[in-house]
Amino acid sequence: MKELPTQVHTMAHCFTPTIAELDDVDTVSITMKFSSGAIASLDLSRLSTYGYDQRTEVYGSKGMLMNHNTSPTGLRHSNSNGETAQPMYYSFPQRYAASYRGELVHFLNLIQGLEKPRIVKKDTLLSSHIAEACEESHRTGQAVSLSYDHLMTSPSAHEKGAVTEAGSVAMEQDTKAAATA
Repeated sequence: MKELPTQVHTMAHCFTPTIAELDDVDTVSITMKFSSGAIASLDLSRLSTYGYDQRTEVYGSKGMLMNHNTSPTGLRHSNSNGETAQPMYYSFPQRYAASYRGELVHFLNLIQGLEKPRIVKKDTLLSSHIAEACEESHRTGQAVSLSYDHLMTSPSAHEKGAVTEAGSVAMEQDTKAAATA
């Protein structure tokens, strides 16, 4: 899919008092709607007792892609009593060690001028915009429609500084204010 969500709706709750004290949640469900009619569902929970459960399933008219939790061997045993498997990797450092190494190599190649960035400022701004809409939906209990005009129409302005909610460039103003202080 080469499109961004046009609407998000988030429902969330906190079952853990220590997390609730931080005004945060531990269980989240997000629905995203796209202009093509595609719908994405994301379910998140901090309550998984068996480790970070991170699965991806993508269904489409031409088939399905699945990415399941990883374990040290991937070995599963099935018999008349059911199925057993080795425990999955519990934490991010265990699960993504190769990815972290790859990012470090990419960073070193960047500073040596051997590669171009895989993620650019616009990618970060778009992701943050979607995440903020999800947070707003959670806080208001309403679906939030997304517009990307302020992020897409003026790329040269975005190169100069961070985009505020109104779509204006804040860094130049902050720099001028700091210079006069």
